[in-house]
Amino acid sequence: IFGVMFTQLFMDTYEEGITSDNYFSSLDLTLFTLFQIMTMDGWATMCREMMVQYSWAWLPFVVFVVLSGFVVLNLMIAVICDAIAILHEEGAILDDDPFNSHPDGSGSTTDATLEDSVDDATSTHLQEQVDDLTNEVKGLMQLQEQATKALEFLTQQL
Repeated sequence: IFGVMFTQLFMDTYEEGITSDNYFSSLDLTLFTLFQIMTMDGWATMCREMMVQYSWAWLPFVVFVVLSGFVVLNLMIAVICDAIAILHEEGAILDDDPFNSHPDGSGSTTDATLEDSVDDATSTHLQEQVDDLTNEVKGLMQLQEQATKALEFLTQQL
């Protein structure tokens, strides 16, 4: 949708000398440019070049940057949550493993036996990684909330 919109809005800007590069003359160039904007690489320069001719050009740029940033942030949060779920799942599997029996033949493993069988340094390192991932998820969720508030504010301004 944004590709078609940007192509239609800014198709002739290079030919008219408004932009220094041919960003939007065809759909394939526009999609490549939007990918570049999504990575936050030089989008402000492109936007300022457009605003010389079109004072309203900041609006589609800002909307695209905010929405694409929101989507990318959600993807990163999903990957981190999935990794944490896998770590918790592996911990549950290790606890329920029938082959991981107590040395006295009782067939049950206590937390103390499990800790004895796993190197303390490895256990501490894994716990630190889980804690770090948890903190990262919390930070990303705060960023997501801020992005949502910014989107709500922008939509109210329109």
